[in-house]
Amino acid sequence: MKELSWNAAQREFCIKTAPSYEWRQQMDFLRHYPPDCLYRYREGQLERAVDFGNFSWLITVRPARQGELVVRCLNGEPTQTERRQLAAFVSDWLDLKRDITPFYRIAEKDPLLGASVKKYRGLRIFALPDLFEALCWSIIGQQVNISFAYTLKNRFVETFGSFILWQEEKHWLFPLPALIAKLSLDDLTPLKLSRAKAGYLIGIAQAITQGELNKEALLHEADTSAMAKRLMQFKGVGQWTADYVLMKALLQPDAFPVGDAGVQNAVKTILGRSEKPSEKELREWALSWQGWEAYATLYLWRTLFAE
Repeated sequence: MKELSWNAAQREFCIKTAPSYEWRQQMDFLRHYPPDCLYRYREGQLERAVDFGNFSWLITVRPARQGELVVRCLNGEPTQTERRQLAAFVSDWLDLKRDITPFYRIAEKDPLLGASVKKYRGLRIFALPDLFEALCWSIIGQQVNISFAYTLKNRFVETFGSFILWQEEKHWLFPLPALIAKLSLDDLTPLKLSRAKAGYLIGIAQAITQGELNKEALLHEADTSAMAKRLMQFKGVGQWTADYVLMKALLQPDAFPVGDAGVQNAVKTILGRSEKPSEKELREWALSWQGWEAYATLYLWRTLFAE
């Protein structure tokens, strides 16, 4: 993705989107979820803080002409290198790079996906580019309903994260692994996290801080199976968590969280069944989605919020 012209007066630049990207579809999907303290969507644009270590930026993202988004920096003027970093972050966050037209050619003929890809065409994965955040979020969300998961996540961020104060509003940054690595179980359990989950979060933070786990190394694994195997070496990371992280943080198009309750419920509803499909049955369905399982998952999730 190439950066377009820098508008110094407005402190903003444009980035291009891949074919078939639709801002409205992605934002419509987001509004079905509980509030997340890490970003806001209002007045037609997204707002969030982004940390690159030496400086934290507060940005907004909004649509421009077809095929372009505008990224604006509210709290300063980034260098050219920092603009490239911000463009890369937004591109991953909103899944702007990949041309998923080949997925649509497959999905349009699929009994489970055909209706949803027609209705929600242009929808993309809303990603978690930071590996630590993705792992924490998937661990926090294990075996709890989505509303409570967001409550726990927001407590975690607002207790241990930092923020940018802008126009009397706090724009939160996800806690740093170096900070979480030094905590005790008793520091985390008052948030209503179980002792097991608290231990998993601390263990993951320690693994990242000590260099045992990092995104770049994972992306150099041979395939998604090897990536998942590596992730599952860490306590608290089972198959579903690994698959979710592969989909949301590593943006692997063939990642398939087959054990996800949302996927199972979506297929159950589409087929008009009283029972959820088995994982074996889902894997058989997914043979026709090969290479695009993550996007099939996304469009199945979308059907759960059908108006």
